Amino acid sequence: MGVFMCHKTADSIADPISSVTVSIPETIKGAQVLVVEDNEINRQVATEILEGAGFVVSVAANGREALEMVAGSDGLFDAVLMDLQMPEMDGYTATSMIRQDLNQPDLPIIAMTAHALHSERQKCLDAGMNDHVAKPVDPDNLISTLLKWLKPNQERPRLTDDQRVSSRAEGSSALPDTLPGLDISAALKRLRGNRHLLNKLLREFHHDYLDVVDGINQAMVAGEEETARRTVHTLKGVAGNLSAKDLFDAAQALESAIRQGKKTQYDVLVGNLNRTIKPLLQALFLFFRKHRDQQLEKTGPSVNVSPLDVVRLAPMLMEFDRLLKKNNMAARKQLELIKEHMAGGEYSEQLQDIEASMSRLDFKGAIQPLASIAQALKVDLS
Repeated sequence: MGVFMCHKTADSIADPISSVTVSIPETIKGAQVLVVEDNEINRQVATEILEGAGFVVSVAANGREALEMVAGSDGLFDAVLMDLQMPEMDGYTATSMIRQDLNQPDLPIIAMTAHALHSERQKCLDAGMNDHVAKPVDPDNLISTLLKWLKPNQERPRLTDDQRVSSRAEGSSALPDTLPGLDISAALKRLRGNRHLLNKLLREFHHDYLDVVDGINQAMVAGEEETARRTVHTLKGVAGNLSAKDLFDAAQALESAIRQGKKTQYDVLVGNLNRTIKPLLQALFLFFRKHRDQQLEKTGPSVNVSPLDVVRLAPMLMEFDRLLKKNNMAARKQLELIKEHMAGGEYSEQLQDIEASMSRLDFKGAIQPLASIAQALKVDLS
């Protein structure tokens, strides 16, 4: 077991960071990394950094999924990035079970957490983790930490140039010039300049956190302070990864007060959180509505649908099926390629079902509508 390292204090946002500058040996590229994180935005930020550096990424939404994936991987994974606070099974329990029940003493497991408390670091050690990286994720720090634990392997597959840049063809790249309390430049640097992904993450943030303050208030009124604290904790991590410093600070102050039971501060701090997030959500709503209206003016409501080229589509569907069954995050990129060939066609309902499942990281849920498309097109996925 290696020496535990804490690289920086997590409860602050550093100056705007650059994309990965750490040199990665060719014998490390292609290493398989399992990212265990319950928040979709945080998963995608970590995935973008890792895939951009040349790693192959799989994901799990909680410790129980991670345990099942490691158990069934036959030694596939070279390292695990483990969030600590997750539903169903937390990172501490999952790590202990990987070490003891699965008898995996040498698999590098690196904690990802928004805290840098000594007690938490010791708890990570006791659970069997090797190392620690702070949230919000700093690309160089994340990669440097992984490089300390990954073993060189000459037989790892190499990613092609097309695979490295495929994520940059996804979705819209339109971004606002400014957003209240959010540093767009810093967010782009964390995502290696991927404007398409930042656009997607901002849309998800607007959708997922539109009523977050109401949810926090309801939990507190019901006496469910731990539920409220977990919600605020997750919001803090997302704000950090999106470089929303004002929101990060407001969430951090509220989380600290809840953890310490300072009930007299709750109303003031919740009010501050609301005043901080509300202008950001409103700005995002106005921007996305304006952008949608502009696109409709350019294209009109009708869509010309081209006949499906099943010969070209079949291998895409087969590869998508393979990635889904491995819980591989590359499935997201494969889906975008498929959508380009099937947009506006008769299978739009199945594609929507697949997208909905993928947004929840429900890889198994995406398999059935994919099979339905394949059957209709007479494509053998076996």
